[in-house]
Amino acid sequence: MPDLAQLGLLVALGGVAAVVVALPLLQRRREAGHDWADEREALALRHRIAIEALRDVEADRRAGSLDDAGYARQRAEAEQRAAATLAELEAADVTTLEPRLAAIGVRRARRYAAFVGLLLAGLLLVGFFVPAPIGLANPTIDTRQQAIDAALARLKTNPRDAGALSDLADVLASGDSYADMQRAATAYIALITLEPDNTGAYNRLITTYIRVADWKDASATTDALAKVAPDSPEVPFFRGLIALQGSNDVATAREEFAKFEQLAPDDPRVPMVRSLVSQASPSPASPAASSSPAASASPAASASPSPVSP
Repeated sequence: MPDLAQLGLLVALGGVAAVVVALPLLQRRREAGHDWADEREALALRHRIAIEALRDVEADRRAGSLDDAGYARQRAEAEQRAAATLAELEAADVTTLEPRLAAIGVRRARRYAAFVGLLLAGLLLVGFFVPAPIGLANPTIDTRQQAIDAALARLKTNPRDAGALSDLADVLASGDSYADMQRAATAYIALITLEPDNTGAYNRLITTYIRVADWKDASATTDALAKVAPDSPEVPFFRGLIALQGSNDVATAREEFAKFEQLAPDDPRVPMVRSLVSQASPSPASPAASSSPAASASPAASASPSPVSP
């Protein structure tokens, strides 16, 4: 049962949603000559591609062509892409309300915004009360903390329990805070120390660095992965992402993504990387983004990272 603080947060979210919907209605602006229909159609296509990539991951999992590590990584990436395209599509839907509702009076617009806000708040509340796996309460904070405590208890009994380290790192990486990412990176580094050939741990560590825009450590860890698994398609895939998102080096990104597609032509991420490259536009050369303090140690930078303390 959610506490009052959680309910208050959901009500606040509904209020924010009402304001977001009300602003374009009350401002009543028009952007002349902008083809909203074509833009929305392009965004809808990108979202459908992202959803198909997610379905492909599930299909590969059912077919048995993905191990646990590969499934977790590919699903996380596909979900992140689908969420991003959905957010863009929803933002376009809100924007296109302007020209369609420009003739509505201010009073009617306010009533409409209030209704939408209340509806969104109601949906949030209902979703929170619906039990897992359908409702918004999945996974709950309590369930996540229980998983963390269980993994730490196993590590207290046996600090070299690679399975416990892997579970701890994964549940930490599922969080949203910067501190969670730091702790997850530390756990992945400790796991790699125990299992130097664990390519899945490398992949998840690189993904964690990328999530916090720590391009320096992401690049160093990718280089370390290349020494462990030189023929892995993950190496050019991550190098392409780092070049594109970290320094907007479109030429290098194209080259690395071409290598990735050559090594894994049937990988469900191929449409995604093609879309990323097609949308990228080269910019004047600029220094790569500076490293963030998240998990400052990386397998390539430290031969003996500190283990996770329970």
